[in-house]
Amino acid sequence: MRFSDIVPDGFGMQPFGLRPDQVAKIVGGEGVVRLGRDSGWLVSFVESTKITLYDREDVEKFWKRLKTEGYEALRAAAGLKRESRKKRRRVGD
Repeated sequence: MRFSDIVPDGFGMQPFGLRPDQVAKIVGGEGVVRLGRDSGWLVSFVESTKITLYDREDVEKFWKRLKTEGYEALRAAAGLKRESRKKRRRVGD
């Protein structure tokens, strides 16, 4: 018998470290996570070839900052300019 069979749901505890896919669900997508890393607003505490983990409190701080400052501030901090909404012409059209 495994310990996980004995203890239901880990005593209701939440994990301290979140994986990138879990963070993406919280903040709204992988693109937002990527921008957060590029801007320095979101920093992982474990990063290796096989795993990347983010602290739960850091993710909450990132979400609150994103909520107050907005998405355009995040893009500006990441070094991205606002793209025009005009359709780009393909080469050869």
